[in-house]
Amino acid sequence: MRDDEVLHFGVALDAWGSGLAVAAHDALVARLRHAGVARPWLRVYAGNARGRAFWEKLGWACTGEHTRGTMPPYAELLTYALPPEIDRNPA
Repeated sequence: MRDDEVLHFGVALDAWGSGLAVAAHDALVARLRHAGVARPWLRVYAGNARGRAFWEKLGWACTGEHTRGTMPPYAELLTYALPPEIDRNPA
């Protein structure tokens, strides 16, 4: 994390489908909210359908902003944000 941006998030392939990623996500969002971040955001590769589905399932929405990666092949990145009203673990 850097301020309100999630820079990297992932779990090992053998943990996919175990619920670990959702638990890690919820802990991450709780930490961000505790730090006063109202609207965290991140970037996801446009071609990463599984990653995009993960974030969308948890309430993140594509903002419509897109950029390109800084290294070849300069893949398209989509910006996602979590609206302030989405809180899966209210305090």
